[in-house]
Amino acid sequence: MEWKNFFEIFNSYSYLKPIGKAKRVCIFGFGGSGISGKIIEFLGYEYSSVPILTFNTLFLPAWLTKDDFLILVSYSGNTKETLEIFKKAKNFRKICITSNGKLEKMGKEVIKLPRGLLPRESLPYQLAILFNLLRNFMDLDFKKEIQRFLRVIKRIRVKRFEIKEPLIVYCWYSYFPSALRLKQQLNENSKISCYLQCLPEACHNEIEAPSKSTKILLRGNKENEKMVKSFLKTLDEKVIEIKIKSTYFAEMLGFIYFADKLSLKIAEEKGIEWRKTPRIKKYKSLIE
Repeated sequence: MEWKNFFEIFNSYSYLKPIGKAKRVCIFGFGGSGISGKIIEFLGYEYSSVPILTFNTLFLPAWLTKDDFLILVSYSGNTKETLEIFKKAKNFRKICITSNGKLEKMGKEVIKLPRGLLPRESLPYQLAILFNLLRNFMDLDFKKEIQRFLRVIKRIRVKRFEIKEPLIVYCWYSYFPSALRLKQQLNENSKISCYLQCLPEACHNEIEAPSKSTKILLRGNKENEKMVKSFLKTLDEKVIEIKIKSTYFAEMLGFIYFADKLSLKIAEEKGIEWRKTPRIKKYKSLIE
């Protein structure tokens, strides 16, 4: 994962013309091609002047109008679900982000990702493109925020700990994209059964079902500290706390950097070939 070169990657796409007027921006993508949109969506809650919404579905919302703008992300360009969305979205303004494949050939406006990566490895490039496309809507100085993020990751250390599956990732809801990335990376890279719970919602249901699973909690400045501490006291189980304190942007990406490093460390220790995903490959072959 090329996070340490993220500033240069962001600048390499600074030539992109930002999206003009839009009532809403809707981002479609799946798996490693979908997480970038989710990050943008949550940052948008804090900083965007227009709604930014993400979808991992096969349908277009009934409320879409020609005033909305669509972004379709598929690293391979051959993701069956994304191609289905493209066909349904023929009457809407849209941009495709891909490295190759059918989507590149079908789209009129296409932004290219570098080839030779796995979809989940291309996240820094996907984000760099989206940040540049949406910079007119976002009240963020992306260059300053990226610099903060790069300072944050210098302090992150990934320590080894025993894992009892299924691992449970907890987070304050503001950090949902980061926790989702951690879950996905542990699933794909480390081949670990992993689930995700958000606070405070989990305090009203999931907390009644204690388990001996390994538990990780992401903690940042956006959380309600009293509620999080109350959750930990009520749970009364060992929880591995990962704390990053910075701006929301730097915290979000810092947790993602941690997710990538942890999943690869576990894969290495288990002797797993993290790049291979045979079940995903089989699924894709069956839906063709």
